[in-house]
Amino acid sequence: MCCMMRLAGASNCPANFESIKRILMPKPSSTMPLHYFFICRTCSTISYSQAGCPNAQCQQFNTFSQPPFECMVMPIVAQLRDILLRGPNLNMNHQNESRQLPHDEKIRDIYDGEVYQRVLMNENGHFLSLTMNIDGIQVAKSSSNSLWIVTFAINEIRRSERFKMKNIIIGGIISSTVKPSHKHINAFLEPMVKELVQLEKGEFFEVKNLNVNQLMFFKIFLICCCADKPAQSLIQGVSEPTGAYGCGRCELQGKFSASLFLHGCSLFLSLGVTVEVKNESNKKIRVFPLLSADQPQPRIRTNKTYDEFINIGQKERASTAKALRDQMKGQIAACPLRDLSYFDVGSCFASDSLHNIYQGVVVSCIERGSEHQLISFRLG
Repeated sequence: MCCMMRLAGASNCPANFESIKRILMPKPSSTMPLHYFFICRTCSTISYSQAGCPNAQCQQFNTFSQPPFECMVMPIVAQLRDILLRGPNLNMNHQNESRQLPHDEKIRDIYDGEVYQRVLMNENGHFLSLTMNIDGIQVAKSSSNSLWIVTFAINEIRRSERFKMKNIIIGGIISSTVKPSHKHINAFLEPMVKELVQLEKGEFFEVKNLNVNQLMFFKIFLICCCADKPAQSLIQGVSEPTGAYGCGRCELQGKFSASLFLHGCSLFLSLGVTVEVKNESNKKIRVFPLLSADQPQPRIRTNKTYDEFINIGQKERASTAKALRDQMKGQIAACPLRDLSYFDVGSCFASDSLHNIYQGVVVSCIERGSEHQLISFRLG
């Protein structure tokens, strides 16, 4: 488009597509203060100087011998104001005065979910709910640098518009040459969680598309987090998804299963299921098989079970790493989202549809079932 305009001899022609976007897209209603800080790789202490760690007990005190994590956090409330001021297509019908529960058990949208319904029953006024996502991406194949980005979607925006970039809130970005640990992620999320706690008390927002007064009071609640398994384990504070007690839903330990290559696929004898692997592979993987109904079922992860583990005193904790892992059922770190009113550190982590449905083992099951016979499976 820019080339055509220049060939046509147009004056003041935009230089590129980004220039066109700046002209056409609405300008933010307010300036957004950005919060920059660094996280020490050794002790996870926040530093506002790139020179060194402020912790006098840390090996990197005053001088970073290892590059720290570089963090940028963007205020959630300022982005909420900009989005609502643009007039998104909000669906507030479910927050009418009657606040009736659905007559059937069908889940049409997040509004029919248990957590959203609990907010409806407990809150009298209008509110907005958020879904959180966090994911990491490698900047380039030739580089070890990676970016981890936290985003939020407003659930009350209709689904056709909900996940468009103009309606997405960017909570923060963390950059590093290594993958962050649980402690690093907790330090990074700390200012975001503090702001979310404040937003639960409510703020006045100017909304353009509702048939009511433009100035409205909304409480803001985070009720869901959807991330892939590695990112979820970082936030949830549980073991790696391929490790013991790595299931984010329950306390199932899982077990290693030896594989034998047979007829183009790998046969896992302990389960009687097959997955494709490379030829001549002796790889072992940890699996989390569903237990039969007559066996004791593992506990579901909830706020109650989380508090039980976190409140175990230091003196009562096991001395070895393996024994401590078994004692804590894989809850190896704190979850920063526990401070929020309606967020359950077990059930509020949703299944990642990209990897759990559209890719991976489910696709293999469907393809294998279409070739031979239908295979029933459950998304847990």
